[in-house]
Amino acid sequence: MRYLPEKCDKGRVTKVPLGHMPLIDTPFKRVAVDIVGPISPTSKHGNRYILTLVDYATRFPEAVPLRNIDTERVAEALVDIFSRVGVPSEILTDRGSQFTSDVMKEVSRLLSLRQLTTTPYHPICNGLVEKFNGTLKRMLKHV
Repeated sequence: MRYLPEKCDKGRVTKVPLGHMPLIDTPFKRVAVDIVGPISPTSKHGNRYILTLVDYATRFPEAVPLRNIDTERVAEALVDIFSRVGVPSEILTDRGSQFTSDVMKEVSRLLSLRQLTTTPYHPICNGLVEKFNGTLKRMLKHV
């Protein structure tokens, strides 16, 4: 016997439609950001993490090696990227403490960034950068 949720009152009531993300077609309107690591072995410069950023419109990726992932260092790396490519309107991150801290909120305010966060423990919400992270990890295995 098969269970068909659309035939059951309980299944029909609890089924929640997926949210809609509008198509982004303006370069650097929205960027997705994440952190990869800790990476082993540590690089010769002492870097154990990589800050990754992907533009939603162009799929342009950026990767910055980091020794640590404290909020100040992550904010500094983001400002460095934005000084080269421009400041986006929106930044999508997970709920890591580096991204939700008061320091990062202040950086977002100063740069007029709208800060968006993903659902906890649901990395597919930030799938664009997660896919890039997977590609980056595979590439690093062969270095």
